[in-house]
Amino acid sequence: MEYNVVTSKQGCLDILEMKLDVHTGFVATNNYPIELKDVDTFKNSAFYKIFSPLTKIGSFYFAIDNVKWKDQIFILELRPSAFSFIPSLFLTSKDGNFYKTLNDWGKRARLSNLSDEQQRLTAWVESEITSKPKLKITNPPYGFQWAHEWGSIVVQSNEKSFDCGIYIEWNV
Repeated sequence: MEYNVVTSKQGCLDILEMKLDVHTGFVATNNYPIELKDVDTFKNSAFYKIFSPLTKIGSFYFAIDNVKWKDQIFILELRPSAFSFIPSLFLTSKDGNFYKTLNDWGKRARLSNLSDEQQRLTAWVESEITSKPKLKITNPPYGFQWAHEWGSIVVQSNEKSFDCGIYIEWNV
């Protein structure tokens, strides 16, 4: 899948900056709140209007490339609440070795590659994002979860889809 490089209607932006308040769950990119309550709310948000066209993933998910969160660059998937799916963000880091293997299934499918990226992201979340205790996820897809009152931050690798990244999920 190719991701659109985003330029805003207010000027050229190559790298967007995301901020998450881990105490409240509030998230914004370039100071525009990301509203994922449902698809209509998202499509009517200032964020959507400023940064469209976004890459569509199916009917309900969207992606934007080159989003900086703290000191790393990510592909950001925006997943508004739809049907029984909770609102969430999924971030794939472009800074680790895992990203370099995304177009090479031989390398991407190595379990050690997934494990290394999961360990790298887990250490990063612990040092940069949250100080809450982590819970180990013992059922596939494996990973670690940090629970907050508003929702959770999860680092997960999936051996079936060969994906690895960070989820930010909100309680509904």
